[in-house]
Amino acid sequence: MSIILKDIADKMNVSVSTVSKAINDRPGISIELRSKILQTIEEMGYQPTVRPERLKTPEKNPNATQTVNLTIRVNDSYLTDPFYSVISQEITKELQQNQFNVSFNIINKRSPADHEFSAIFESSHPTAHIIAGADIDPRLFERIAEIGIPTVLIDNRFNGFSSVNTDNFQGAQSAVEYLISLGHRDILCLTGPLGHKSIQDRYQGYLQALGKQEFPLKPRIIECDGVSINDGIDAVNSLEDILFSAVFGCTDKLAIGAMKALQKRAIKVPDAVSVMGFDDIEWGLHTEPALTTIRTAKRQVARLATKLLFDLLENKDSYRTDIVVGTELIIRESTSRKSIGI
Repeated sequence: MSIILKDIADKMNVSVSTVSKAINDRPGISIELRSKILQTIEEMGYQPTVRPERLKTPEKNPNATQTVNLTIRVNDSYLTDPFYSVISQEITKELQQNQFNVSFNIINKRSPADHEFSAIFESSHPTAHIIAGADIDPRLFERIAEIGIPTVLIDNRFNGFSSVNTDNFQGAQSAVEYLISLGHRDILCLTGPLGHKSIQDRYQGYLQALGKQEFPLKPRIIECDGVSINDGIDAVNSLEDILFSAVFGCTDKLAIGAMKALQKRAIKVPDAVSVMGFDDIEWGLHTEPALTTIRTAKRQVARLATKLLFDLLENKDSYRTDIVVGTELIIRESTSRKSIGI
């Protein structure tokens, strides 16, 4: 049976955070307690993935290998999720250029099982964490906070952690306001699960845009089970009648799915129905017509997250920082001015 941080903490009658501070040579505990914890670790046979010399002395070893644990929460296969693939590629490049090793992990559930949590966040024992994903059980962050390892979140927020997020609210509001400027008044919103923080913000931006009009517009909403192309297809196929002139998909994949379903029903895009997405994934360039969307600064988000992490590692007293990155409206061929009588 493998030894985890909690086993050591229970034996020493201290917190998991205290054990983590001892191993990582972080402030907040006495030299005497640190030495006792390191001695207990050796006696119990705990094997974190750090160089052995770090366990032999409280003095920081500048030559010790530093590993950042990059964890991505995705609902679909990682290979078919362009948003997070770009994020992870840019983070990996930034970390490797700064001489960090990268341990890459995928979380397929909102809250991983205990053995999965241990394998990712305790047994591997990285120097720091970057965690990306909107649909994560907050209890996971509580457990990570107990360990006390520097952590930066992407596409999420949690008290005590620094984070980098897209301005999803403003982006969605600008998308819907653009559709309204084209004369559209009946705008269907495909939201995806509203438990996702980013999806909830985009949904609220949609409502805000409708509510700001002189005569507030009536929302038309379908909450999809997921955010895939198939979810967008299923949403439109579930409707007997097309009683809207525009669709706002809270992700590009939902919008692409909606476009496919409309076209299969011989409804022309954008002549009869305009379609707007969000994220600006590459696939949107290759739809027919090309997808109008909200561009998110994926590479900038990744670079800012690594900079925040470097600051946490270099300056132990750094304050929590939340960065919000703006968006850009990208106008292509899937939207047009509403035709009279449609």
